[in-house]
Amino acid sequence: MQKVELRIQLKHLYKVRWHVAQMLPRLQLSSDESRIVKTFSMQALAELAEDDASLRARVVALGEDLSKTGGPAMRTRGRKLLDRLNEANQ
Repeated sequence: MQKVELRIQLKHLYKVRWHVAQMLPRLQLSSDESRIVKTFSMQALAELAEDDASLRARVVALGEDLSKTGGPAMRTRGRKLLDRLNEANQ
């Protein structure tokens, strides 16, 4: 029974990944006024950049900017993410 449940969960995860890959290019985050959307987008970019050195410098620059200009939650999250990205650079 557990193997069947695991297969179902993996199948659904595959579908989620497929749909997310289709949605990402269509997002217009630069014009989004939602602080929550911006904060979680920054989180997602940082997580991608942790595993991809070619993205890291651009994401660090963006994180530094948002950590200064964003709302309180974004500034706090930005500082934590920048610390993690700086650790990944070492």
